[in-house]
Amino acid sequence: MKSNSNTHQKKVVKKEIDRRQFIKKACLYTAGAVGTIGSLASGQQPVVSGSSVPGKMMYRRFGRTGLNISVVVAGEMDFLPMYERAYELGVNYWHKVGNFEHPGPEFFNGKDRDSFHCDMVIDTLDKEGAIAQFEWGLKQSGLEMIDFMKVHSLYRDPKDIKKYSGIFKAFDSLKKKGKTRFLSVAQHYKTAEILAACIESGLFDAIQPNFNVFSPPEMFDLIGLAEKQDVGVICKKVLAGGDRNWQRNSERRRRVEQEFQKSQLTLGQALLKWALDIPGVTAVVPLITNFKHLEEDIAVGFDTKTLSRFEAQSNRSTLEDFAENVSSDYCRSCGRCESVCPQNIAVADIFRYELYFSGYGNTKRARRLYREIPVDHNALHCDSCRDCEAACPHQLPIVSKLHQAHSILA
Repeated sequence: MKSNSNTHQKKVVKKEIDRRQFIKKACLYTAGAVGTIGSLASGQQPVVSGSSVPGKMMYRRFGRTGLNISVVVAGEMDFLPMYERAYELGVNYWHKVGNFEHPGPEFFNGKDRDSFHCDMVIDTLDKEGAIAQFEWGLKQSGLEMIDFMKVHSLYRDPKDIKKYSGIFKAFDSLKKKGKTRFLSVAQHYKTAEILAACIESGLFDAIQPNFNVFSPPEMFDLIGLAEKQDVGVICKKVLAGGDRNWQRNSERRRRVEQEFQKSQLTLGQALLKWALDIPGVTAVVPLITNFKHLEEDIAVGFDTKTLSRFEAQSNRSTLEDFAENVSSDYCRSCGRCESVCPQNIAVADIFRYELYFSGYGNTKRARRLYREIPVDHNALHCDSCRDCEAACPHQLPIVSKLHQAHSILA
């Protein structure tokens, strides 16, 4: 957490200027929204700002919390009008609130507090540090209470859960004061192993794993365990790298998209539906970077059509076939490469940031995050021993990917 108030003030001013500029552009969007979502399947009715929605948002019980949340969760969007539109369409869970990049009082003020839920990222396991960060984020949000305090990919081994008790003491303290209610955890490294341990500990009410058609069998086991223990699940990275990642096999993508047009779905919508169809999954949180993505992704939450078992299996088979043909260098964040790396290179994080850069086009964020990796653990220090490649269960070209990632992120 940064504490330079001048830097913070500059960010606030810049953010407000950007938003005022975007509100003007939003008027153009409202007038020509159909053109912004031309990628919707033929015959599908677009959701236009100000229009009535095609049905109602679907909500699911979020594990033992007892909350009912929208099956599509939103967050990390660039502009206030996008949040307002998502709220209008029934989204009631907000991802990663409490910093300058995400909604604050200008969005939450005037809204019924019982009409939405939210989480805040905590990136330290130290008690005092976690409390300070939460209090700061709470102030930035303009809220009196944030539903979920979320430990964000801090564990490197399942033993760390018992080893670092400070985060739980911080949570208990904040909960007693009525500032938060539930504890959540997101994980990008050894995801299945560590999140399974989190569930078994009984300390976490919800998890946020990376989960998509590339996911290995142990991830399905994880989702099943969460369902059994009544732990809520919000899946991230469901779009498998996004549009740019799909372009690596354009012919295969074209055939798959034609297949889904029969069901009036885009490829992105089909991927979201794939995850939501897995027992134990409560919701998905797709990356939404523009109004086209917003309308398209949230429309998945309105679909009340029940597919027959044959149709559902056909959709899954089509997506899994697609994944098989574009997965030759997609990292599943299993952590096996890092466990044998003599240089302790942060492989999973580096590949995730490269995906932000190349797949999502979020270049500034990707480079900022890469700079935060300790120098001794970045891709430059890879000595090409290839122990990682021998350990990788998916035969990824890890060494060449690391060098490529450093060339664009450094």
